Amino acid sequence: MRILAVLVAGLCASVLFAAEEAPLVAPAPHSVNTVKSVSVQGGTSHVRLSTKAGDPLDQANLNKDVRALWASGQFSDVQVITKDEKDGTSVVFSVTPKPIVIRPGSVKSVAVQGGSTNVRLSTKVGEPVDQASIGKDVRALWASGQFTDIQVKTNEERDGTAVIFDVTPKKQLFIHDMRIEPNSYGMTPNLPIGSPIDEVQAQHIAGQIRGKLVEKGYKDAIVDPELTPYGKNKVDLVFHVKAGDSIQVKNVKIDGDTVFPEKDVKRALQSIREKRILPPIPGVYHGFVIHAAYSEAAVQSDLAKLQSFYIERGYFDAKVSVEDSQFKGEDASLKFFVNAGPHYKVREIDVEGNGVEPEKLAPAPSGLFQARPLCSCLIAMRREAEKKGIFDFNTRMSYRPVDDAQSPERTVDLAAEVEEGRVYTVNRIEFTGVRHYKEATVRRNFVLDEGDLLDSTKLRKSLARLNQTNLFEQVEESQVAINTDEHTGTADIVIPLIERKRGMWNLSGPVGPISFAGPLQGMIATRLPPWGQGIFEMSTYYLSLSVIGYFSPIAKILPLSLSKQGLLPVLSLFRPYNPGDGWKSGFLIAPQLGWQSSIYTYGTTQAASRLIPLITGNQRYTPQLAVSFDRPVGDGILLCDPPKPRFHTARMGAAMLLQFLASSPML
Repeated sequence: MRILAVLVAGLCASVLFAAEEAPLVAPAPHSVNTVKSVSVQGGTSHVRLSTKAGDPLDQANLNKDVRALWASGQFSDVQVITKDEKDGTSVVFSVTPKPIVIRPGSVKSVAVQGGSTNVRLSTKVGEPVDQASIGKDVRALWASGQFTDIQVKTNEERDGTAVIFDVTPKKQLFIHDMRIEPNSYGMTPNLPIGSPIDEVQAQHIAGQIRGKLVEKGYKDAIVDPELTPYGKNKVDLVFHVKAGDSIQVKNVKIDGDTVFPEKDVKRALQSIREKRILPPIPGVYHGFVIHAAYSEAAVQSDLAKLQSFYIERGYFDAKVSVEDSQFKGEDASLKFFVNAGPHYKVREIDVEGNGVEPEKLAPAPSGLFQARPLCSCLIAMRREAEKKGIFDFNTRMSYRPVDDAQSPERTVDLAAEVEEGRVYTVNRIEFTGVRHYKEATVRRNFVLDEGDLLDSTKLRKSLARLNQTNLFEQVEESQVAINTDEHTGTADIVIPLIERKRGMWNLSGPVGPISFAGPLQGMIATRLPPWGQGIFEMSTYYLSLSVIGYFSPIAKILPLSLSKQGLLPVLSLFRPYNPGDGWKSGFLIAPQLGWQSSIYTYGTTQAASRLIPLITGNQRYTPQLAVSFDRPVGDGILLCDPPKPRFHTARMGAAMLLQFLASSPML
């Protein structure tokens, strides 16, 4: 027994020693030069620090943060304490707040009771009680949209005045369903299902819908929003529309000193000019004409185009106005008055301004003003400014008369002044209304990223790529909110998205007789549920059931296996082209059609989607530039359109051909 006890004791001792000698596997420590944590002790501050946890410890960033804390004016002392630890360096900004001296008649305290808010108030402790600041704070709290009632209470005490903003928070409601009755008029409210809503927002959206109706010619349209409870905190939002009659512009007349023939001047009009589809046949057919919808915005837009028409041709003092507007039922007649004024020749053109290299443009040898070289120069300068992150770009023109004994006409020198704003960097890009797709799928279509310079052209290109996916309703640049911060030089971009309906249908036919051109196709499709990610993100796929038929000789040369009757039911799975996914999208899987058809569809879709943007160029990402014109007779405007690329007609033809080849339905 003693021997057995000794053996057991020895075995236990060996196990214990082995356990003590075994090395412990610990995670690799961070470098002591890596920031572990950042904190401000001794006070609070809204200053955004450059030193961040996880970044390398940078003395330049520490100095920058100290200067920023000093510049806030909140502290009488700022010290930096760094402590090296095993897993990194802790950075502590130790601050001493400035003492607040409360004087009689000064604010002792400021509080918001009844709710919380992120609104930064102008009324501050230690400052004199100012009714203007209190009024500004009330307006700011109202503008936040968080409260249904705001009352201000002031309590006079020995050591100052206590200011209390007593608020009543709004009940948070969310949209369950949203529709326009009795007719949508082809409009979709720009607010996703599931978004928070209140009476103020509903009225704002109703105003937007009315504005679109007015653009369509319904100048007396009335839109009333209605919120109907649905469940605990959901509502159905219904917009009741009384559109009235749509007014169309049936007659446009231009009177006055027009210089040019009336038919040539009318070509400058775009928004209210009629569009002829089919020419008339004398004595037989009057032709087919589409008349423009009347709206005040359309009239003002064409007034600007009309004035630009004359300025482009050297009539710098031209005046244009609407002399008369008559309405009879659904018809509108407009009369424009034009006073072209004197014609000017140009001796020289100078372009200068802050942030740009001065340029001197050579006018035409005849002295006639040509707007195209000036417009091309200004648009190129705007593009260079956008590349630098400059968001605000404004231009103004003026002219100065000069004596030119060699020319009997009036001669002037033109000067274009460019004013550039500050540089902005993208801080945050936020997408709202994305419910059934991964945010990564949306972001992959953006060529503008967080941390980049705010390049407006890249933003427009990103929106075009996003619209190309057809996952959402079309997004215009005017719908994007860009919130800039002058102090930090950063910009937050908010892009509202509305997902398209899950199901879709399509009925397509041939151009020409079915017996020759074919095919005829009917399709119904539904989007798959939001499962998976990457190429296997099911919500980017559609399952469709189609019936196609070829009744022509073309069917014999196509890679299809048709039934004897010429009709073929097809069950297919397809993923529409997505610029962010590139080669991983734009394909079709349909066993009934064979692998040849799948390859043809994939090839034409990829070719058209990739080549059309290259063929058409960047012109579609370049908006019109409006140049203000300072004149003795009043301000004018010169509208600069982006220059067309070389071989424009051939490029458009090639793009249409590619689109036609890829327009075969994806079944």
